[in-house]
Amino acid sequence: MWGGGIYLVLWLYGLFTGNMDSGANFVPLNTDNWLHLFLGIGMIALGYFLGRNFRNRSAASDL
Repeated sequence: MWGGGIYLVLWLYGLFTGNMDSGANFVPLNTDNWLHLFLGIGMIALGYFLGRNFRNRSAASDL
């Protein structure tokens, strides 16, 4: 889920520094901002749905 958060930060950074000639654009990102958005949402969703299931793990250790 941390990786998805980083992609969302990159998406926001690309939105606010859209001008490639701006002094605020110190990171040379020439990629599509919408790709960062979809990757961030997808990675967070996968982390949420496929993440660790602590309830089943603790029940299995009680045996």
